[in-house]
Amino acid sequence: MLRLQQGWKNCILSLILYFPMAAHAHLISIAATTPFPATVTATSSTTATFTVTNIASRVSVTVVDQSSFPSGSGLSISSSTCGNLLGPGQSCTIQLSLKPSTTQTISTALKEWAKPSADGVQYPINVTVTTGLPSITLVPVNSSALPALRDPVVAASAGNWLILSGSTGGFHDFNRDFITSIYVYNPSTAQIYSMSVSSTNLPVAVKKQLTSSDNQFLQDGDTLYIIGGFYTPDNVVWTTLNTITAINVPGMINAIINNNTNLASFVTYNTSIPQFQVTGGQLGKIGNYFYLTFGQDCEGSNYCVPTQTYTNSIYQFSADPTLSSISIVNTVTHGDLDGSGWRRRDYTLVPFMSGSTQTLFAMGGPFTPGINAFVWTNGINFSANIQANSNFINQQANQYLSPSLPMYSANANTTYVATFSGLSNLYWGASGLVNDTTTPYGNILDLISSDGSGNVQEYANLQPMCSGQPLPSCLYMGLAAHFIPVANNYDSRSILQLDQLPQNSSTLVGYVYGGLISTVQNIFVTPDPTSATNKVYAVYVTPSGSGSVNWQNVTNLYPGN
Repeated sequence: MLRLQQGWKNCILSLILYFPMAAHAHLISIAATTPFPATVTATSSTTATFTVTNIASRVSVTVVDQSSFPSGSGLSISSSTCGNLLGPGQSCTIQLSLKPSTTQTISTALKEWAKPSADGVQYPINVTVTTGLPSITLVPVNSSALPALRDPVVAASAGNWLILSGSTGGFHDFNRDFITSIYVYNPSTAQIYSMSVSSTNLPVAVKKQLTSSDNQFLQDGDTLYIIGGFYTPDNVVWTTLNTITAINVPGMINAIINNNTNLASFVTYNTSIPQFQVTGGQLGKIGNYFYLTFGQDCEGSNYCVPTQTYTNSIYQFSADPTLSSISIVNTVTHGDLDGSGWRRRDYTLVPFMSGSTQTLFAMGGPFTPGINAFVWTNGINFSANIQANSNFINQQANQYLSPSLPMYSANANTTYVATFSGLSNLYWGASGLVNDTTTPYGNILDLISSDGSGNVQEYANLQPMCSGQPLPSCLYMGLAAHFIPVANNYDSRSILQLDQLPQNSSTLVGYVYGGLISTVQNIFVTPDPTSATNKVYAVYVTPSGSGSVNWQNVTNLYPGN
């Protein structure tokens, strides 16, 4: 009898050795062979591989999956070699696929258990899903010393701004008052200097241009080029200038700081080129050539009455700071009704990269032909030989002239363009996004991206862009304001190089200055509710990190023109 009882004890001991209880020891382990990255981009695909090992010394087990991934996470098991019997020390692999569709934080686990003991183990998965887009933050700064200007001409050198030309009136103030002084301003110190245009020895043609509005301008190195603009000496008869002026920016800044009225030595000009009789267009550069794009010729006693002629053209020309030899080398013109959308003015033009090709990107602008006219939403992207894609994007937001920040990441082979509110078909209302083709004042910080494969996307920042919060008290801003870059981290075309910035911290990259503000959204009323402003916002960019989740994809959300 005693021998029989001892046998049962040996049997029980043997069972315990071969099938230990889960409470005492795990039979399997999970290790990440290739884990998921901590941060992934929405709509992108990535995989992770996990190794499951039988760590029991004598027991053979079968690995059974018990994972239950969150709905909408985009997580799934794409392949597995588990499910068969594993001897001690043997392993199987499980590959997970992740393709999230929305920005989110994924916190879950790969859960496996081992037959015959039901011994469960898990491996934690924590991933932050972002848009992969730059994060942009605006911070108001003290600017009380600055003049309030709509559509100012601004250049920069050694931390100082040179401010000239522009209007002090509202959006529909056709008897506008124009700027009468030249200003130098340092945003870091708030130091400002000014000089009356009339007190200088500048030529009469240049004085007219520096007291006009809606010019085309571009800073190229130390030289500021200004073309056209419209002008009235008596607020009765309006005319569009055909002057091109080249200004040595450092020289003029130093002269004004030192109260030297001899500014003519820093300026050259030419009034002999009829194609330069343009206002409301834009000036860009690709390689060695300049491009005067679109705009109009406005003549008459009541703002373009009797004559308002859209150029429908891009003029490619060469010039240098002396303006001794200006040559128009190519002209492309389209008709009003040919579907090109070249009949536009008061829009935004930005330097752009299409893959590795330098281009210029024309965004929005009024008006489509006909009585029931709308703003254009078909963005136009064109290359150095003016081969244009006239349907580059169906632009949802910020169709009028708006401050713009072009950015480029060589690592991602992607170009971005941010525009800072203004008149817009799309805006944030009390219950979400609203589409209104009457193009009222909007409140969207808009971002357009284009990757090396030509995939173009548009995003709206989730926080409405206002000079006041909350939304019902929004002071609308951005229309006809300008972005002024801080010198570092830009290429020769003033495109911000994102790869040069700290990737997970914010960097001051420039300022938004001036333009028109409004307390109401519908500004197409009498009396005009808009006014010129001297407000300045410092602009900070974080290429990646937690701040980059504040965007909503609005690509082709509504049809356009």
